[in-house]
Parts: sequence; structure tokens; C-alpha cells
Amino acid sequence: MTIETALETALVYEKKVRDVYLEAAKKSGDETGMRIFSILAEEEAGHVAYLEYKIKQWNGEKSLSSDDLKTAIKKAFASSKEERKLQKALSEDMRKDELALLEKARDVELETSEFYQRMVEELPPKGQAFFKRFLEIEEGHLNLVQYQIDNLTKSGFWMGFQEFDMEAID
Repeated sequence: MTIETALETALVYEKKVRDVYLEAAKKSGDETGMRIFSILAEEEAGHVAYLEYKIKQWNGEKSLSSDDLKTAIKKAFASSKEERKLQKALSEDMRKDELALLEKARDVELETSEFYQRMVEELPPKGQAFFKRFLEIEEGHLNLVQYQIDNLTKSGFWMGFQEFDMEAID
């Protein structure tokens, strides 16, 4: 895949992720959930604009750098600390609805991260460095969404890792 094609494909992925978060923010029945989905939608919208700019830059100058690509993950994680308190108040139906929104977000983040991982492995060095930064950010989004899923389901897992194992206790 060429760098130009990779940039265009990345734009499609980012629009898809943005749209999932926008939809989730509208449908979320929880104030904290709406805030987190909104933060992530805003960040993904920023990625869309960023990629549109980088496509023009690549087409003109053939230069590519992600040095100025920022993330709102810390802001979103700070918001998620409040989530533990608020999740207790969610009804069972609201939990199911929130879980469905989070699972959809996890799926598109995973798909997007897998694309960026392939680009890091396949592209020439210029493209690898650029997409490595996107991969880091999307993995952060994926971790945040997984944190929310684990918190909501009270599954004994945290960010996909088992917190404790009752069978290991003698």
C-alpha cells in the first residue's frame, strides 16, 4: 500500500470511529458516558481534520510528520474516575444500552488499531513513524473503552486483565 492510499484509508477509519462516538454520545443515558463519548468524538473529529490536512501536505510536499498530533486520553480517563460512582445508579436496562454502545466503540477501535498496526509493519519508514503515533492514540482509546466495559460489567477484569483468580487461592 502506498502512503497516499494509507492516508485516504485512515481517513475512512477515523470518520467511522468519529460517527460511532457521536451516535453513542447522543444515545447514552448516562451523563458521564455522554461526556466520555463526546470527548472521544471530538478527538476523532480532530483526527479527521488532521488527516485531511496531511493528505494535502503529502500530495504537495511529500512530507509526513505526526509530531503535532495530540490526544485527550488523560482528560477522558480523569472523567472515567467519576464513572465508578455513577454506574451504581444505572438501571439494568441502561447498563445493557451503555454496554452495547461501548462494545460497538471497542469493535471499531480494534478494527482501526489493527489497520494502523498493519501500516506500521508494511509502509516505508516515513509512513511507519506517522502511523505509529495514530496506533498509540487508538490503543489508548481502546483501553479507555475496555476500562468502561470492565467497570460496567463488574467482571473481575480491568482493561482486559483479570484482577483476581479465586481458583488460585488455596
